[in-house]
Amino acid sequence: MEYSEILRRVVSILTQSLAWNEQLQSDPTGVNPPRPDGTLNELVREMIPSRFAVPEDATPQQVASALAEELIPAIHQMAGAFTLAFVQLAAYHDEDQRAMTAGDVLRELALRAEEFGEP
Repeated sequence: MEYSEILRRVVSILTQSLAWNEQLQSDPTGVNPPRPDGTLNELVREMIPSRFAVPEDATPQQVASALAEELIPAIHQMAGAFTLAFVQLAAYHDEDQRAMTAGDVLRELALRAEEFGEP
């Protein structure tokens, strides 16, 4: 999966989290908490490889190595995308950009996803 696609999924995760936070803030009693619909799980699942090539006679160590070989790059890309989103949000916060909401920053980041190379 291209890094820009991963970045867009991370932005989607953060945007959904912002929406849930807004719901929680609008109902401080907690009577109607936001209910996850599986969207976040699906977005994360899409970023993680689901098929691994492992020989039939592989030892447990070989299976673990094959899994690590596939998972570590995906986790690295996800961590890079979350870090980039955090840095962008923090920069706007530190600049006291009150005209832009966190949602605005995330939308801009999603639109510019193609500009960012691999982390």
